[in-house]
Amino acid sequence: MSWAIRDWLVWAEAFGLGELQLLPREFWRLTMREFHIMRDGFHRRENRAWEKTATLGLWILAPYSKQKLTPAELLGQQRLQTLPPTGTEPQNDADLERARKVAEALRWAREP
Repeated sequence: MSWAIRDWLVWAEAFGLGELQLLPREFWRLTMREFHIMRDGFHRRENRAWEKTATLGLWILAPYSKQKLTPAELLGQQRLQTLPPTGTEPQNDADLERARKVAEALRWAREP
């Protein structure tokens, strides 16, 4: 096992048993993909709580302010972060590059 995986496991175990409140046997039965999905869901729930707080804050400030803000602007974001990715947009540059390589390989395989 490489040191990178060991370092990840130290962090993931603390996160899984702490923030996600998993039992040790539940944590160790998860695949890495399942863990990442659970972690992403945790972050979406946290973002949603902040967005609710920002909305409430804007409702309270609205009568006293001429500036029209959105909850996302109040939180310093371009848009709200509560919805999971649709799966159609690449998550990062590595995903985009991987998609290009797969598309290139498929074109090559289809050539007569």
